[in-house]
Amino acid sequence: MGKSKKAARKSETKIAAAQHETPETEASTVREPAAAEPKTGRKPKKGAAPKVPREERNGVKRPSPGKCLEVWEYLDQHADMKPSDLKPVAVEKGWNQNNALIELYQWRKFNGITRVATK
Repeated sequence: MGKSKKAARKSETKIAAAQHETPETEASTVREPAAAEPKTGRKPKKGAAPKVPREERNGVKRPSPGKCLEVWEYLDQHADMKPSDLKPVAVEKGWNQNNALIELYQWRKFNGITRVATK
């Protein structure tokens, strides 16, 4: 009876672990679980898109690709646009009217246009 309680528990856990081990032939037929990735139902994040340097003038940066850039490109071709002229174009092209007007004012500031010349 020379064993202490701690030593007796330790030997019991070793015996239990040995009983649960499988021979190598059985282990080769058993599949191992996939990599331990949490299943959240979400797609893994992609790396951040590289930032394209944007031109800046008068404290305003040219917009990134999207609807705002479409408005700016239209304004580059039609530089004498007034807000009242831009509203029907925005409806025709499917742009938000208020956003198109905001982009007009930002485009003017970017290009240093303070007032539209009267015709």
